[in-house]
Formats: sequence, C-alpha cells, structure tokens
Amino acid sequence: MEENARKRESWGSSLGFILAAAGSAIGLGNIWKFPYITGQNGGGAFVLIYLFCIAAIGLPVMLCEIVLGRRTQRNPVGAFHALCPSSSTLAHLFGMALSALGVIALLTTLSRVVRPGVADASLWQNLSGCGWGITFILVGLAVFRWSWRVVGAMGVVAGFTILSFYSVVAGWTLGYTVKSATGNLNLDLDKQPPARLASVLFDRLYALPEGKKAAPVPGLSPEAEAGRLERAKRQRLIDLLGKYTEAGAAARLTAMDNKAFRREATRRLAAIPRSELQRQLLASFGGAKNTAADPHQRHVNPKALSTSLAGACFAEFMTNPYTAVGFHLLFMIITTAIVVLGVQHGIEAASKVLMPVLVILLTVLIVRALTLPGAGAGVRFFLSPDFSKLNAESVLIALGHAFFSLSLGMGAMITYGSYVRKDQNLFLATLSITGLDTLIALMAGLAIFPAVFAEGFAPSAGPGLVFQVLPAVFHQMAFGAFWETLFFLLLFVAALTSAISLLEVVTAYFVDERKWSRRKAACVFGTVIFGVGVFCAISVGDWDRLPWLDKGIRWVYGTNRGSFFDLMDMISSNWMLPLGGLFISLFVGWVWGTKHAIEEIREGSHSFADVHLISLLAGLKDDPSHNSPVHVLTLASLWGIFIRFISPVAVMIAFLHTIGWIDIKPPPAPDPPPQAQTQAADPGQQ
Repeated sequence: MEENARKRESWGSSLGFILAAAGSAIGLGNIWKFPYITGQNGGGAFVLIYLFCIAAIGLPVMLCEIVLGRRTQRNPVGAFHALCPSSSTLAHLFGMALSALGVIALLTTLSRVVRPGVADASLWQNLSGCGWGITFILVGLAVFRWSWRVVGAMGVVAGFTILSFYSVVAGWTLGYTVKSATGNLNLDLDKQPPARLASVLFDRLYALPEGKKAAPVPGLSPEAEAGRLERAKRQRLIDLLGKYTEAGAAARLTAMDNKAFRREATRRLAAIPRSELQRQLLASFGGAKNTAADPHQRHVNPKALSTSLAGACFAEFMTNPYTAVGFHLLFMIITTAIVVLGVQHGIEAASKVLMPVLVILLTVLIVRALTLPGAGAGVRFFLSPDFSKLNAESVLIALGHAFFSLSLGMGAMITYGSYVRKDQNLFLATLSITGLDTLIALMAGLAIFPAVFAEGFAPSAGPGLVFQVLPAVFHQMAFGAFWETLFFLLLFVAALTSAISLLEVVTAYFVDERKWSRRKAACVFGTVIFGVGVFCAISVGDWDRLPWLDKGIRWVYGTNRGSFFDLMDMISSNWMLPLGGLFISLFVGWVWGTKHAIEEIREGSHSFADVHLISLLAGLKDDPSHNSPVHVLTLASLWGIFIRFISPVAVMIAFLHTIGWIDIKPPPAPDPPPQAQTQAADPGQQ
C-alpha cells in the first residue's frame, strides 16, 4: 500500500479538494428539489430540521467515507478490501438475512402458480416479478462470500448506474442552455409551430375540467365507467374537428385506440388554419391580455398556456432521439475529457473554475429575482418559519434529502478522500463541504421562488419546475432570454461537477485494481455509460421504441415504472445509495472501529480528538488549565456515538420511507359541515 500511495495522484491544495467534493455534492437536487420541499414543509422551520439532519447523518457519514479513502489511498472496492477482516459475523448475518428475504419474495411469486383461480393465466404471467427475489438471493450470497467488499463494489456500480441516467438529464440542461442562447425557447404564440399548438390544444380539450367530472352512473362497472368518461373526453375534440373537416372523418376517430386517436387528432388539429387554431387555443385558456396601451405591442399568454407551451417544447426535445442523445453524447464527452486529464489538472482545475462560476451565476440570478415586484411572496414561501406545517413526514423528508444531497453511499467521497494528503484537516474539510452544499441549496431557492411568485406562477419541483414553469417565468420577464440562458448554464455547471465525481469512481477502480491507464478507463467507461444512457434517453421520451426492453423489465421486476430511466433511478437512488451509507456507518462504527478512524482523522486535526469539546467551543483549546490529560467529551467521542448509533438508525428510517415501507402522512382535513359548504359557495348570503 505504501508503494501505491507514493504513485497515487493527490489534490494540489486543500481548497481544490473542498471545491471538488462540494461540486460532487451540489447537483440538480439542490436546485430543483430542496427549495420546493423547504417551502412546502414550513420554510425556515424546515431548514432548522434539515440542518440538524445534516449534522446527524450527512456530516458523520461523509467523514467516514473521506477517512476510509485517505487511510487506504484506494477506490471504494480497494478501501474495503484493505480494511475488511478475514471473517465478519455481522456481514454473514446481513448476507443470510438478504438471502432469506429473497427466498421469501421468490416463494411468494411462485405461490401464484399453484394458487386456485389462476389456472387461466400462463406460467409466464404468474412468474412476473421474480427478479426481486433472485436479486436479493444473489446479493445475500455475495455479502456472505465477500463480506464488506460488496459495499465497495456497490458504490462503484451505483456511480455507473446513476451517471447513465443523470447524464441524460444533464444533456437536457446543456441543450436548453443552447436553445435559450440562440433564441429557440421563445414562447410567443406566433412563433410556435402548428404541431406544438395542436398538441397543447389536444391536451387542454381532452382533459375534463377540474371539479366538473360527470357523476358516475349507478350500476356501471369501473371498466364501463372509464369507457364512458373516455368517450366524453373524445367527443369534445370530435365536435371541434367537425367544424373544420367532414363529419364522417371526425367521427371515425372514435374507433381508434388511445395512442392512434391522439396522433390522428393532433394531426387534424394542426391542419386547421393557424388563425383559427390560435383563437381556439386562447379561448380554451381564457384569452390573452395586452400589457400596454399600444395595440401593436405583443399580447401576453395566459400563465397556464405559457406553461403548457413550455411543457410541449420540453416533450418534443425529449422525444426527439437526435437532440436527446446528441446532447447526452456531448455532455459525456466533456465529462470524460475532464476526468482523463487527471486529479490536479482535470478535476481540481475544473472545480476551481466551475464552482466560482456557479456561485456568481446564482448571485446574479438572486439579485435579479429579488428586485422584481412581488418577489417578497416567494421569499416568504421559501424561508418564513411556519411550524404548523411541520409534521413527522416533514422530518422524514429532511432526513432523506440530507443524505441524498451529499452524494453519500456511492463511493464518490471515498474516491476523492483517497487523493487527500495526510496533513489536511479532514474534519474542517467535511464541515466546509456540507456547508457549501447547504448554502447553494438556500441560494437556489432565493434565485427561483421570488421570480416564480413575482410573475404569478405556482411553485413546483423537479423537471416540471425547471423545464416547464421557469421557461414560462423567464418569458414574462424583461430580457428573459438572457436570464434564462444564465439559469440553464447554472444547471449545466451543477450537473457537470457531480457527473465528474461519478465517472471518477468507476475510473479509479479500474486504475487501482485492474491497473488500467486513466485514459483507457475513463474513455472505455465513459463510452459504456453513454451507451446505457442511450436506452435511458430513448425510454423516457418514447418507450414504445424499445418494447422488448419494456416488457422484459416489467416481467422481471413486476414494476409499473414507465421507463428504463425510472428503473435505473429507483434501483440506485432508492436502494444502492441508502444501503451503501448504512453499511459504511456500520463498518466504520462496528467492524473497522472508530478508534482506527480517529487515529486517521487525528493526522491534520489534533483538536478533533485531543481537546475537550467544551474547551474547544469556548475558545480555550490552547489553555492548559482547561485541558486535562483525560478527555471524556471530545468531537471524536461525539462523532463515534453518532456513527455507531444515531446515523445508522436515521439512514435506515430514511431508506424505509424512500421505498414506501414507512408512510407517515398527516391526517386529512375533515370535510366542512353542510352549512359551511353552503356559505362558502355563496358568500353573498353571509
């Protein structure tokens, strides 16, 4: 190991390590998820809970990962191989438990074959979902055979799996940066192609208005009731098409299946004269309003129409294989090129540029958002403490996001920690990384929600916020294309810094364990990940292009997930990451031992284990009268308690909540009494 350590690359500075690790942690979730869940769960009150969860889960587990990396100077697999004992009772127990769980799942699936009343179903159909049982059995046997080394392998596989779909989303951000900069994301009604207008009009007319769904007909089966509602929705479109085409041609649409009906109805709508198509579209959304006395000034679309146009534009982008796969390829080329250049000249150099750019872009967007009229409502939604919104589920949401936000459980911090020199202070570095991650998440909320509320849009989260709501928001703003370009450039930078760390996890394994050159490992697996990502890109846009893969996944895992993209996300994010974090905590706390971990942390940080915690907090760590030779309460002892007891339990709870085994929701609000309903319906009677 000493020879390996001398040859191994290292960070050029402590700042370079902190920026690279913070870049790994800061990703799209900080920007499109954290601000929204904060606003929905009590604002400032939720932030306090989240900060506590970061301290209880994120910081202790991250420190574990960095310590494992620096101690061994190896990738995740090599780190566990170097420190894993020859035999571990705890690992054997986990292996047997997983295998037993797999046997139970497999027997439950096989029981459908002999269950009475299923003779009409084929054996193939009854065995659907057997993949979960087989997977648990194989993983359990692997844990029993190779002990804790499986945890390191799980981190490498998780990095590979996550990057295969994460790079697709990152490609969307790159594509939208280009579209915004070139003016191809304009939502003016006159600039939209007829096919897009027709698609939005179809969706608008096909959906029954909220609150006006016809009451179910007594005596109809659920299937018959669904058919009746389907015919009612189609009739509205057929009536409209009947005004512009022969009645017989429109009526023939009723016999088509859903996909054929949508395709043919949209085609016929696009053939309507453009002026009529725009008039019908505006009428369906309540019309447009003029923003100036000059009648020649452009009209502003209704907000719902702008959001729908942005959504249709995004759908076209995703379903076009040339754009989705093309930008996915370009993003992977950029990521691979940076990793090929090495730790100092590639990853560290890129992080020293990208992270300041990220902060500058966020700061500029915050200033612009806060200067908009009505921005205060967005700030109040995001940060105003509202303890009435806090409940048990809010705490579980904070637990889960505190873990997932820091790139834990995927081996990235072990890999980055393996490049850290012995004289660097690991504890302060970990504090800096978690602090930067939380700061960027808070800044993202201040950049997004003041603008969303100022323009009168409803807040949301995820891709719907980024690719549908925000383009509509920027369209309403002065110089909207400029601010839109800055925002998507910000997303691209955040995605790139995370993607670099994911590819580095896989690259480091093959460099360390298989003795490949860095160029070969990065290029080969950058290409392989791109290939897997192609399936993700195609499936999320149009799954019908890969029917064999769709049927195979649904049969093997019995899942209702709509795409290969969703399945890869579920396996890695819902299973691999939390289980990886859980096993890392248990390994450091109970197998390798906190004593050995603290010995490693002590190099570069004597205050962590050798100064009484009260003296340290009071600023008296250098005063001999306040430091006896025996230290009962130190940062090290507090960290040991968290990593052995609190963090594993918290990660397990977050994991069970993520996979749906713990579902704590506040009780629904009771229905108002009849008198209150009557008064609400007619305020004039009050």
